Amino acid sequence: QIYETTTWDGGDKKQYRTKYRQTSQLIPLAFDMVPEEYKQAVLINLVKDIKDKGYHLDTGCVGTKFILPVLADNGYEDVAYRILLQESYPSWGFMLKNEQVSSGASLWEMWETTSRSLGHYFLGTYDEWLYKGIAGIRDMKDGYKTVTIEPTLSTRMASADSNEAFAAGSVKTVRGDVTSRWSLDISTNRAVFDINVPVGTTAKILIPGGNAADITAGG
Repeated sequence: QIYETTTWDGGDKKQYRTKYRQTSQLIPLAFDMVPEEYKQAVLINLVKDIKDKGYHLDTGCVGTKFILPVLADNGYEDVAYRILLQESYPSWGFMLKNEQVSSGASLWEMWETTSRSLGHYFLGTYDEWLYKGIAGIRDMKDGYKTVTIEPTLSTRMASADSNEAFAAGSVKTVRGDVTSRWSLDISTNRAVFDINVPVGTTAKILIPGGNAADITAGG
């Protein structure tokens, strides 16, 4: 199953701009519009297109916000991480590596170095997934009375010379800071979580993988 739209020729970058549109798959998936019998096929085609393009996104202001959470929430966490950490065109890392183009400005209006605006936000909507996905701070309800902590771990968060992957995030609320930090020992596959919630907030903590008997708590 593929949801088709019209073709857009991306000019000199057209090897990355195909008739298949990632956004046209992401939006139906994000809003549960895909009939259940077609959902897996849509996901498979989406991931195939991403891989065929060297783990690059091919989205604009509408689809960019959804590509990381849709992938991670449907079992493709590693693909999401590979897109997030990508450094070649088109990617956020490509913008960082070419910051001389924008003289230290924010994100660009388009993925290309010829972008008109060099201080544009709408391709920067990945930041929500840094908190909700990587740190796992999500589903805050009733004035921050309840919150779910469900981190998305990955060995890709380790530096080249390190055997430990880690990430941390914090959200300020009217009750105090909600913080989530995790570290993963790559050699032993042992993870440590450091989670803090303010007085008056109840957190539901979901730890990925493993056997409940192997989990210890303290502090």
